[in-house]
Amino acid sequence: VKNRNECIEDYDLVSDCGDEYPDCAENYYDCTDTCGGSFLEDNCGNCDNDASNDCIQDCAGNWGGDLVYDECAVCGGDNTFCADECGVPNGDNTSCTDDCGVPYGDNTSCSKLQISYVNISTGNLDITISALDLIAGFQFNLSGLSITDAFGGAAEENDFSVSTSSSTVIGFSLLSATLPVGEYILTQISFDDYNLGDEICFDGVPILSGSGGVSLDVVTGDCVTPFLLGDLNSDNTVNVIDVVMLVEIILSGSNPSEFQMLVADLNVDGMINVLDVVMMVDFILNP
Repeated sequence: VKNRNECIEDYDLVSDCGDEYPDCAENYYDCTDTCGGSFLEDNCGNCDNDASNDCIQDCAGNWGGDLVYDECAVCGGDNTFCADECGVPNGDNTSCTDDCGVPYGDNTSCSKLQISYVNISTGNLDITISALDLIAGFQFNLSGLSITDAFGGAAEENDFSVSTSSSTVIGFSLLSATLPVGEYILTQISFDDYNLGDEICFDGVPILSGSGGVSLDVVTGDCVTPFLLGDLNSDNTVNVIDVVMLVEIILSGSNPSEFQMLVADLNVDGMINVLDVVMMVDFILNP
């Protein structure tokens, strides 16, 4: 057996006995101890001839390490360094905020406008407000109807100037008056061009102003699909059939359903009785 480091002139693989590996013509051995082999050892001590799986450094400079940069560009981080209040890396707090802009809020930290007490028969509805600040001005749009007037409510009581177009209501005080904190009817709306069964909604985000023109956060209630007051059988008209149904509800002594209570309580006193019957008959005879 010949020693690889021993120069033997008649060894077939050797043409130069003066090199480092006299028994290897290529003058090198790979990591498998093969003369002229193609296997290489990477920085992690793995020996093969597949460059695609060579060991690399992680973000901390460790060969073969598994640390990577997170979305905050922190090596080995957990994305919390740059997370917003919703837990989103590099976020803007919008993915979990309520309509008042509060992360994980319940929409109670700002004022709220709602459409209430819609009466199709008379073409009126109320805009109610739960105000958390003094209100110096307001503006909102409604869809699903055509506004003809705005009147009453706290706006009129406090001498606000209220103007309307077919879709927009704007109110403010020429005397720098403000509306109070609390829950109340902001203004009442007269309308026409409503198609029974359509929704009435706030169109876009209303604008509330505090003193000095400070913008106040505001949210809106859900759209409403009004019913025809007195239309107990939901046939889009009020006639003697509805009167008979109303009398039967009263005489039965049973508790009316929620829908019956809404439709049959014409004077909105929380009860169904002969007063509502008289009002329904009057409405039929004097439309």
